[in-house]
Formats: sequence, C-alpha cells, structure tokens
Amino acid sequence: MLVEAAKLAPRYDPDLALLYAREKQKGNANRAKLAVARKLLAYLLAVDREKRDFVPIREFSSTAA
Repeated sequence: MLVEAAKLAPRYDPDLALLYAREKQKGNANRAKLAVARKLLAYLLAVDREKRDFVPIREFSSTAA
C-alpha cells in the first residue's frame, strides 16, 4: 500500500518530491519510490508513537496561525 501511495505523494508534497528526485538521480525510479515509501512509513510511525491524530500540513499551518 505504501509503495502505491509513494507513486502519488511527490505530486502533493514538495519535500517528498525533492526526496524522490534526489534518490532517482542516484539509482532508478523504483528505488526512489521505495525511499518515498520509507519516509511515509516514518511519518505514520511518528504519528502513531505520539498517539495523536494525523493532521495534514495545510490544516496544521492554518490552525497554528
């Protein structure tokens, strides 16, 4: 599931797009997708570890202001 999500994630998140581009330069597109999937997993684990709801960055930045 995360690999499928990693195909779309760089389109919506500039940080993940940068990660994808950097990893694609080092190797091939499949390796870059795996790097994005690993980053998504790290995000999910961080949210789970903190026992809080996931809040997209757009909503987080508008509520923090």
